[in-house]
Amino acid sequence: MAYQKPTIREFEVRRVGALMPAPNNSSCLECETSLGMIAFWGDARSMVNIEAIRAASPPFRVRCGCITPRRTVSNHVLWVPQSVPVEITTT
Repeated sequence: MAYQKPTIREFEVRRVGALMPAPNNSSCLECETSLGMIAFWGDARSMVNIEAIRAASPPFRVRCGCITPRRTVSNHVLWVPQSVPVEITTT
């Protein structure tokens, strides 16, 4: 997949799901949001975004860079790469 430049989005996280293993030793945290299901990504190099999301109590707002998911993952409307900063605010 070609590199995508993340687009800044803001949305409300309504429910935080379980941390799941993903390919290439990465991890995925699915969250129900005001935009639909969004996946936050992390791996051994950085779990900062996932840790921040898991530490917050829904509902809360998030502002971060997002990319369009690969077509093979149909239940995610957006992905949040581990390389982008995540800003959490209360609703």
